[in-house]
Amino acid sequence: MSKTVLARQCFFSRPRRQFSTSSVKRTSTSPQRYNMSEPAVRSGNVKKFSDIPGPLALPIMRHHAHVLPRIGCFHHTVGLGLLEGLQQRYGDLVRFAKATRSRPVLYVFDPELMKEVYDSNMTVSPQWSQSPLNEHRKNADTKCPMQSDESKAVWTALRTLLQDDSFLRNFDKAFDDIAVDVTRRLEGLRHAGNALNEELQTEIYRWAIEIIGVLIFGMRLGCLDGNVHVPTEENRNPEKTSMDDHIKDLCSLTKKSERDLSPAERFVRCSLDVANENYLVRSEDTLRQESETFNEALKTFDKHYSLTDHFLVRALENLNNEELKAEQVLLNKLRPLERRILPLAADAFLAGVDPVIGADGDQHAVRAVAAATGGVVRRSVGELSVAGYEVPEGVDIVLAHGVSSKLEKEWGRAKSFIPERWHSDGWRPLNASRAHRCASMPFGQTCPAAGVVNKMLSSLAIRVLDTYRIEWHGTAPRVTAAGVNKIQRPYYFVLQNAG
Repeated sequence: MSKTVLARQCFFSRPRRQFSTSSVKRTSTSPQRYNMSEPAVRSGNVKKFSDIPGPLALPIMRHHAHVLPRIGCFHHTVGLGLLEGLQQRYGDLVRFAKATRSRPVLYVFDPELMKEVYDSNMTVSPQWSQSPLNEHRKNADTKCPMQSDESKAVWTALRTLLQDDSFLRNFDKAFDDIAVDVTRRLEGLRHAGNALNEELQTEIYRWAIEIIGVLIFGMRLGCLDGNVHVPTEENRNPEKTSMDDHIKDLCSLTKKSERDLSPAERFVRCSLDVANENYLVRSEDTLRQESETFNEALKTFDKHYSLTDHFLVRALENLNNEELKAEQVLLNKLRPLERRILPLAADAFLAGVDPVIGADGDQHAVRAVAAATGGVVRRSVGELSVAGYEVPEGVDIVLAHGVSSKLEKEWGRAKSFIPERWHSDGWRPLNASRAHRCASMPFGQTCPAAGVVNKMLSSLAIRVLDTYRIEWHGTAPRVTAAGVNKIQRPYYFVLQNAG
């Protein structure tokens, strides 16, 4: 029996049943996401790709000159702010000739034009073959190769299972138990005036690793065990000025020796290192194998891989020695693959806490995009037409859902927090159903975790909001771009008692 058949049978050996949400089209947050139409017909009068507006690529500096301090047109913007500035200046299509890369880039800001790209079937996820993660996976003892048919079959089956409500109900109690623990720990994070202390980010990572562990391994890892770190005069991070931006903020896990940390805490610390050092993001350092950053990334991924293996072994032992629990249902389906699921599990942990940017192939399918990042990146594999312009093969197309998710013409009061807009009986002018189905796609088209992430977040939100009223006491939050868009420290969250 081939490995591919084995992978499929481990998921579907039992009698088949209909899955209510198996379509990959159901990843947009807009209620109109199911109204799929035929691909756009190409016009016979196609304009040249070079006619698309965009900033000039200057000699030597290329496009870097536009973001240089003081003299650049966009020196004051970062992340989504830069994309919004490009859209306001040049329109819904913006072309970068080559920038510092070997290929041109096309930014798409209009949802209908995004639909043209998606429906063209002429794009794929770009491969980052020189990444530290790819290099590590090639050299690691991976018995389930990244590009194998077996791995692709597993990811396809996962995508189906994790969008099935009846399957996901097996995790309701486990997810709620984790949410209760997080809510309890938030109480310990409060200090003067009920403001949250500097450990908030670490606690969020503790929650993320713990809940992904329950999903994949069917057991608690222990990330939420132990006492909450309370800063004192001796261990508090010093207040930084703009001149101290080079100084790293150290969390409690980083300040301790690894010998003093549990395996779960080391797992959290390792995940924080991957995110904070941008090891999953294309950059000058992560593209050069001789650089210190590249080699440090290899060491970190090796540590992350070993820790994943440690918990996988424990999970398989529990599965074989205990009566099957509801939250072990996914691992039980993966049981025939045994430790060959290690690369899959390691990638899921990485993607679950920080999106894999420019990943290699569909096995890195857990991409939290749009709201978290600037958008989805696709690479043209043949000639296509967008808004009447010819787009040649080999262009990186950025579908900027992070911008389109805030377009006033789509949403009405687009930047206001109005949860009621998502209700079916919401006020029509502000109802989400009026927006284009491509305007907001936080999970892209093919993310296997789209269904389960909503369940994870809602379980946490319900418990926290039942206990606290969340406020922000301070200057307007600033967003910084580091692979994903994050609120820049310091955090001014305040948790008031709900009662």
